[in-house]
Amino acid sequence: MIKIESNKKILASALLILALNSLLHAQSTVASAGGDAAGSGGSLSYTIGQIDYHSSFGSNGTSMAEGVQQPYEISVISGIDNSNAFPLSISLFPNPVSRFLTLKVEDPAELSYRIYNLEGKLIASQKIYSSTSKIDLNRLANAGYLMNVLKKGKLLKSFKIIKN
Repeated sequence: MIKIESNKKILASALLILALNSLLHAQSTVASAGGDAAGSGGSLSYTIGQIDYHSSFGSNGTSMAEGVQQPYEISVISGIDNSNAFPLSISLFPNPVSRFLTLKVEDPAELSYRIYNLEGKLIASQKIYSSTSKIDLNRLANAGYLMNVLKKGKLLKSFKIIKN
């Protein structure tokens, strides 16, 4: 009789540990964008680019996908200060990007860009000839990339790009 009660206690303890372990692990996903929206019918938080979700459909034709939300991130990794030697104004959009990335620079003279995958492999390299350049990223896999903008081979600014 004592052995059966001991086995029940061990089994109950093991089940409790498994239940607590599953509760302590948070959900996670790789997301490319998200935000908050509010209207007269309520408010919601949303995520774009997540892998795991559940869709619900309303009677009036609206739909909602429920899932895990991660923060939206656009990063300028590094840059040098504007100086009198050359004025610097570089912007990159949209980010995340699905096909064309637009690079705007104040003065394209002697500028170039390089795109690297997250393993450090050079994916693309090009001189910049105009103040607005459209860069076709359609052939690249959906992933994160780094883009360096250089002047005479010296790094001016580095961007983190999300391709989706």
